[in-house]
Amino acid sequence: MIGTQSRKVRLLEPKAVFTATCLLTTTLWLLACGRQTAAVVPDRSPAPPATVSAVASKTIVSEASVPVIQQSICSDDGWCWENPMPQGSGLVAVFGSSANDWFAVGGGGTVLKYNSGVFTRQPTGVNGTIRGIWVSSAHDAFAVGDLGVILHYDGTTWVRQPTPAAIDLYTVWGTGPQDVFSAGSCGRILHYDGTSWKEQTRGCTQSGPIRQIYGTGPRNVYAAGRLLLKYDGTVWTEEHFGSASSILSVWAGTPKDVFVSVLGGGVWHFDGTTWELAPTNRDVWSLRGFTPTDVYGVTGGGEILHYDGKQWAEKLRVNEVLRSVWGASSNYVVTVGDAGGVWIGRDGEWKDVSSGIRANLRTVWGAGGADVYAAGSATEGSLLHSDGVAWNTLPLPACGDVEWIWGAAPSSIYASCGAYNFSAVWHFDGKHWGRALTTRYASGIWGSGPNDIFVVGEGVSHFDGQGWRQQVRDSELARVWGSGPRDVYAVGTAGRIVHFDGSRWIRVNAGATEDLLGVWGSGPQGVFVVGSAGTILRFDGQTWQRQASGTEAMLRSVWGSGVNDVYCVGEKGTILHYDGIEWRRQSSGTEHALFGVWGSQASSVYAVGKGGTILHRRNMINSEQVGGPHDAAP
Repeated sequence: MIGTQSRKVRLLEPKAVFTATCLLTTTLWLLACGRQTAAVVPDRSPAPPATVSAVASKTIVSEASVPVIQQSICSDDGWCWENPMPQGSGLVAVFGSSANDWFAVGGGGTVLKYNSGVFTRQPTGVNGTIRGIWVSSAHDAFAVGDLGVILHYDGTTWVRQPTPAAIDLYTVWGTGPQDVFSAGSCGRILHYDGTSWKEQTRGCTQSGPIRQIYGTGPRNVYAAGRLLLKYDGTVWTEEHFGSASSILSVWAGTPKDVFVSVLGGGVWHFDGTTWELAPTNRDVWSLRGFTPTDVYGVTGGGEILHYDGKQWAEKLRVNEVLRSVWGASSNYVVTVGDAGGVWIGRDGEWKDVSSGIRANLRTVWGAGGADVYAAGSATEGSLLHSDGVAWNTLPLPACGDVEWIWGAAPSSIYASCGAYNFSAVWHFDGKHWGRALTTRYASGIWGSGPNDIFVVGEGVSHFDGQGWRQQVRDSELARVWGSGPRDVYAVGTAGRIVHFDGSRWIRVNAGATEDLLGVWGSGPQGVFVVGSAGTILRFDGQTWQRQASGTEAMLRSVWGSGVNDVYCVGEKGTILHYDGIEWRRQSSGTEHALFGVWGSQASSVYAVGKGGTILHRRNMINSEQVGGPHDAAP
C-alpha cells in the first residue's frame, strides 16, 4: 500500500501544441434485392475460365436485431449515411444525464444525441474532431475539441464559446453550469465560471497532454496526463499514486473512491488513505464506476471489463478500438469506438446498436439511381448493391481487393481486383462473373460502349469486342475517362496525363507534378483531373488550368452531372463542390478518407470510403431522426 502525498506542480512556459485525432460509428439496415439477367459476353482472357453465380444475395443486419432505421443521419450539407448506420464517424467520448438522454461525440464535428431510443445528429458547425463531452442535465452540456473548440448546449442548440487558448482540447468535466474544467495538449487547464473561460495554468505543465478530467466536487478534481494532478479549489498539485506511467483515465465516485488507469497496464484505486493496485495487464482507455466494487473499463483491444472489487473480468470483446465508457447506472452502461460502434449494456446483457459493412470501400458506380454498386476491401468478401432503397451484398469471385468498378450497361459490368503484380478484370453479364483480363495491375476502367473498353494500370489495355490488346506500356497510370472513342484521358503519378485521339496515345503537359488520381469530364471542353496536395486541373478544350481547391488534402475521385456541377472527394472526409465559378468545401460529417464519388444525376450523388463509408446526397432532406424506440430505458 502506498500513502497519498502531493506537491505543487511546477508551471512551464508555453510550448508547441500537441495534436491528435480519433474517429466514429452507429446503426445499419441492409435488405436484399434481385438482379436482372442478360446475354453472356464471352470471356476472351487467356487465363483459365472462372465464373461466380450472382443469384444469391445476403442481407446485412445487426446481431441484436435492431428494428429498421427510418432515416439516416445527415451532415449540414445533406450527405446522409447509408452504411454503416446510422452513421460511421469514429466516436471518441460518451456522457449523459440519464439512460434516456446521452450524447456521443467524435470525428467530423459529430454530436450524436440519444433520447428515448432515438438517435439524432445535432448541428455544431464544426468540421474537426469533438473529443470530450460532459452533461450536467438535459438542458446543460459542454463539448470540446480540436483547436480550442468549446460548445455549450442549452437543451436546444449548440453554441460556440470564446476560448482563451487555441489548443486541442481532449476532455471536459464540471460540478455544475458555473464550474466547468477542460484541458488538452501540453497540459493547459481551462476553467469556466458561468461567464467566461480562463486559463488556470500559465501555459504548459509538466503533466503533458491531459487526457481526462474528473472529480467529485469543486475542491476535489483530478486531471490525468503524464502526471496525475489534483485540484483542491485553489491550486493544482501533483498526486503520487504508485506508478510513473502515463495516465489514460481517471474516475472518482467520492473523495474516498478514485480509480486511475495507466499506460502499460494497471489500474490503481484510492480509498481515501492509500493507493492500491487493482491488477490488470490491459491498457484501460476509459473508466466509469458506481461503487468501489462496480467499475467498468474499456480497452483499445475492444474489451469491456468489469471490476468487482477483487478482480477484472471481461464482459464482452468487440472488433473495434473502444474509446469511452459511461453509465447512468450499473444496469445501463454505454461504450463507443473509433469505427463508430455503440454498445449498450442493460442488466448485464450487451447489445450492438450499430451495424453494416466496415470494410474499406474504394469505388462506386451505378447504371442508375436504382442500380448502384460499391466495392473495395476483400475482408468481407462481397460486392454491395443498392436498389435505391436499401443495400445488400452480392457474391464476387475470390479476386482480392476491388480497385474499380464500371459498367457499359446493367448487364455488362467490369471490376478490377487483386494486388500489385497480379490483378484481374472481371466481367458481369447479368448472371455470372467471368475473368476478362489478367494483368500485373489494373486500377481504372472506362468505355464508350460494350465493344470499346479501356483498362489502365499496367499501361493501357483495350477491348474491341473481339479481344484485348495492350496499347500503352506505362505502369504509372491510375484512372481513365473519355467523352467518346476518340477522346480518352488517362492520368497517373507525377502529373502524368496521356490522351487518345482514336489512333494514338499522346503525352499531355498540363503543368502538374503531383500524383493525379481521378479524371472525369462533361465533354471535350470540360475535363477535370484531381490529385495529391489538393490538386485540381481543368481542360476547357484549349488549355489546362489549375483551379484553387482551398485544401491540401489528397483528392482521389471526381464526378459531375455537368460542367457547373462537379464533386471531388479525398482524405479526411473532404468533399468539394464546383458550381462553375469556384470550389467550396461541403460538410461530409466524417473524417474518414473518401475514395470514390459517383452520381446518377445532380440530385443523387454517392461518396464511399474508409470503414465502409457510404454517403448519399439528395436534394431534399426531411429529417435527421434515425431511430425507433428500440433501446428506450424503462
